[in-house]
Amino acid sequence: LEGDTRDIAGARLVDPPAEDDAYIETKHTELLRGWAPLYGIRTAQWKYIRAPRPELYDVRSDPGELHDVTLLHPDIVQGLSSRLDAILAVQAGQAPMRLDERTAEQLRSLGYVAAITDPAEADARMDPKDGAPGAAALFWGEEAYSRGDLTEAEPRLLEAIRLDPSAKDAHS
Repeated sequence: LEGDTRDIAGARLVDPPAEDDAYIETKHTELLRGWAPLYGIRTAQWKYIRAPRPELYDVRSDPGELHDVTLLHPDIVQGLSSRLDAILAVQAGQAPMRLDERTAEQLRSLGYVAAITDPAEADARMDPKDGAPGAAALFWGEEAYSRGDLTEAEPRLLEAIRLDPSAKDAHS
């Protein structure tokens, strides 16, 4: 881009985020895999992820989040964990929506739901980090199967089953 850009409206994408904390979560791991859900807090400097094995990243010096610094900063972990507890306490009064079997089956038939695991039955001790290799093998097996390459699909799907025998997708 050449010339004076002061009159162009927009926001700089390289500016650091505001100091306000951002709450983050995913229930995908719990609802679709039966693993622990992930919750977290993101600040201008830190990203804390609550999992069976918590993670902390200094996003200023490690924007790719390659180095977990949980053990180096227990005080930061404790502070962010307390902030997260406060957020989750507000949500505790909100009951999750349960699908009846008929509705769940209709959603499955339309392709909206691959599998449904009742959150009450989810194994909260399973850290999604431990399930990632099996999920990756499943992904590549399904991708090969969709291309019609059964020679590549079979060993990948068998690997997914070996890594996670409860992976219904891999069995099917």
